[in-house]
Amino acid sequence: MGYFTCINCACKYYDKRFAWEKDATVHHVCGNPQQADTHDASQPTSQVDQARTKCDVARMTGTLANWTGMAVPAAAHYLGCVSAVGGLVGASCGACQLHQGLSMPSGIVDPHLITKGAVTSAVGSTCMMLGAAASSFPALFYGAAGLGLTGLLSAITIDAHMDGLCPECRGSEEDPNHESPPRRSRKGKIVCRNSKVLSCRCSDCMREESRTPVSCWSGIGSLAAKICQGR
Repeated sequence: MGYFTCINCACKYYDKRFAWEKDATVHHVCGNPQQADTHDASQPTSQVDQARTKCDVARMTGTLANWTGMAVPAAAHYLGCVSAVGGLVGASCGACQLHQGLSMPSGIVDPHLITKGAVTSAVGSTCMMLGAAASSFPALFYGAAGLGLTGLLSAITIDAHMDGLCPECRGSEEDPNHESPPRRSRKGKIVCRNSKVLSCRCSDCMREESRTPVSCWSGIGSLAAKICQGR
């Protein structure tokens, strides 16, 4: 647990997905995971990556509050608040992970983040509403407890077994030398992901440019880019 295979480059990488795992942010290796301690390559992490294990603990606390509410209906008012907060944190973190998985700087989607984000955001938002309503109607703890346990087990299974993207395949917006791979739009045309340059000259864009007729507006745009570059 902790080492996974990148779906893009098939290398082994370390990813802390549970709060009880060691914080080995400097462990990264492509190839044999047993040699991870001998490599000292920094692993770029976002704020979502740094807070996701804490959010998982908060979501787990909300699930425990639901089960406690079934056993102790007299404490439904207090446990309902805990359940609602846990569901809110889980839904918020799940939505952030879903967005992160769909908008990697490299343009490659991360199936682990997309799957977990979709599951936890849906389960967390539902449990949040059920937990808030359970403060007045304790019977709703039964539905929130069952749904929360299902979502918790699903999230643990996804984190334990599903591969994602290594840091290199994720890309980094702070790296000026990083070149994102091109992607295709819905119409099949090649779209360059490198939006920081004024005039992209990659091979895919040049082939697409040669097939596309030059219009008046594209000529004006090229002239404006040359003027800006000449400053």
